[in-house]
Amino acid sequence: MPRHYLAVLVPMADRTWRAHLPDFPTCGADGSLVESSLAGARAAASRAAGQLVAQGMPLPTRRSYEAIRSHSAWATERGVDWNSAVICVVDLKIDE
Repeated sequence: MPRHYLAVLVPMADRTWRAHLPDFPTCGADGSLVESSLAGARAAASRAAGQLVAQGMPLPTRRSYEAIRSHSAWATERGVDWNSAVICVVDLKIDE
């Protein structure tokens, strides 16, 4: 079962960070540090994934960096500036 997903971290004007997990569109988080925003988004996506597994549903298909980057509407809606965004891989913790 895929557990690794890409996260897009965006620096905000107020010097905080916003973390997005594009394959889990409702799961994101803000934080004063990259680590705290990423931890919040990972926790939200882990909960969502756990609910899907509990319902016998598949996890979202993982998209590549290229696929996410080419979805300009997604980036525009979320204020992503690819010149300053940080991309990382997160490992979801899923209770089965």
